[in-house]
Amino acid sequence: MSLPDREKAAELGRGLRRVRDSIQKQDPTGRTNRIWFQGAEPYLDAIFEVSGETLLWFQVTLRGRSLTWDAQRGCVVTGHTGELAVEEARAPASKTIEADESGDRAVAQTIHWMLSARAGEHPFDGATAVVATWLGER
Repeated sequence: MSLPDREKAAELGRGLRRVRDSIQKQDPTGRTNRIWFQGAEPYLDAIFEVSGETLLWFQVTLRGRSLTWDAQRGCVVTGHTGELAVEEARAPASKTIEADESGDRAVAQTIHWMLSARAGEHPFDGATAVVATWLGER
């Protein structure tokens, strides 16, 4: 499945809706909080882990592709989720991600357009900055 163009990516980003915190596994100590957004497409999710206003980790999946960042490692990793494989397409219960050998700029750019559509919102601003920095370094 192909990646959306800039306009469609921004539309998908604006359409992300927050999933109730109560149905997610949260840090029992309360030091971190996981925030999950789902989109209009079946395989569109954005998950963020934060501590207050500090972004610790995030992952965005779209159309069988993914982008993940972890503050401890400090690197962006793109990959394939395998969700669109025919044998798994019936009802995948979880995502497994196979990392790309080198970062996929097209995926990162598309995710950046999506995140940028939510400018001024926490935690989207932090994630947008991370991806923008990564794109600028390539």
